[in-house]
Amino acid sequence: MHIELYHTTIELKKIFRKEKDPRRAARIRAVYLAQMGKTAPQIAQVLGYTRRVVQNWIYSYNRGLQDQTGRGTKARLNADQLQWLRQRIGAAQHRHAI
Repeated sequence: MHIELYHTTIELKKIFRKEKDPRRAARIRAVYLAQMGKTAPQIAQVLGYTRRVVQNWIYSYNRGLQDQTGRGTKARLNADQLQWLRQRIGAAQHRHAI
């Protein structure tokens, strides 16, 4: 599998060990393992993802999109509704903490 050399293996290892987001750490580790000569199926087995997901991560990395995240869905609540919900959740957490 071809990997663009944006980072050395040493740099990638440091980055994925410091990363707090587990999914982002897995993506970085996938690139690291690919640089170490592992195949997509081997990487998928080690990380617990599908071969296709690993291939997509490598493809994105090679295009320079290593830190891209998904677009997700738009919130169905407006700002006022979100604020109200946050207050309700905070109040419920406070009641249960006592």
